[in-house]
Amino acid sequence: RDRARRYQSLRDLLFDLAPIDAWLRRQRAAEFAAAARQDLDAGHLDSAQVWLGKVLEIDAASEDAREVRAEVQRRRERESLLSHIAALTTSGEADMMRRSFGAAEKAFQEALNSLPADCGDPLREELNRCLFAAKVGHESTQRFESVTSAAREAAANGDFATACELSGEA
Repeated sequence: RDRARRYQSLRDLLFDLAPIDAWLRRQRAAEFAAAARQDLDAGHLDSAQVWLGKVLEIDAASEDAREVRAEVQRRRERESLLSHIAALTTSGEADMMRRSFGAAEKAFQEALNSLPADCGDPLREELNRCLFAAKVGHESTQRFESVTSAAREAAANGDFATACELSGEA
């Protein structure tokens, strides 16, 4: 009722409401960040990303949101890396089927080199087995080509006994 105690302008009212508005925004941002964390923990990266977008609209300085965002990015990078490793493995297996052992060896080696340190041992062991098989196939192919070439050369020179022996070895 006392006019002296009333707000004299809208600006004065907004000045007093600003801290309350900021507090409410931080609370809402914290709720959204918690929802993002929950979706992240459940493995729903896209949904977590949506929640993070809502947080950033309200409170771009939210530390909780920054932590969740960093974890989402880390997990997306890991998914991308594992997808790359799977593609290399598939390529290596296809190369093995085509008996292109050198290319298979290269693919399996790159997959092993790309494998994160915290990745499970079974995948690492499987890639090592594939790499070993590719190396053995590559060495066998090189040996076969070398012996076959020597047999052809011996036959061309008229040394048929050596050519037969080398052909048998091949």
